[in-house]
Amino acid sequence: MIDTQIFDELIEDFDTLGSLLKLIKNQKIELLITTAQDREIEKIPDKDKKNKIRAVPTTKVGTPQFILGYSDMNLDELGPGEEDGIRYSEIEGGNPRHKEDALIGITAAQKAKILVTNDKRFFNKILKADTSLVIMKYQEFAVYVRTLL
Repeated sequence: MIDTQIFDELIEDFDTLGSLLKLIKNQKIELLITTAQDREIEKIPDKDKKNKIRAVPTTKVGTPQFILGYSDMNLDELGPGEEDGIRYSEIEGGNPRHKEDALIGITAAQKAKILVTNDKRFFNKILKADTSLVIMKYQEFAVYVRTLL
C-alpha cells in the first residue's frame, strides 16, 4: 500500500512506474488503496494529474475502522481501531487532519505487507509501532520494485 502523496512521485518516475505496471500485469504485486485515498484522489483539482494517478491499476479496499459521516458504508468496517500493532488513535493523535493517515496505517497493517510514505510524522508513527508491517520511503520502494522484475 502506498500513501496518497506517493502517487505524485510515482507518476513522474517512469522507470519505477513501468516496472510496477509490469509487476501488476503479471500479478506479482497488487497496489491497494483505501476508500479514504480514493476520496483524496477524487479531490485533486488538476485533472491531468488525477487522470495519471487513476491510470495506475489499484484495488480499492475498505478500512477496518469506520468514521461516521466519512466512511464508505459499503466497504469500510466497524473495528477495534487497531491492527497488527498499529493504532488508529496513535496515528490520528486527536487531530482529525490525520484521519486519512490513520485509516491508511491500520488498513495497511491488516491487508498489506508494505506501506510506502515520505510523510515523516506518519513514517515515524509506523516505525515505532510493534508491527510486522514493513515501512519504506519512496526511494526504497523504487529500488524494491525493480528487484522484483
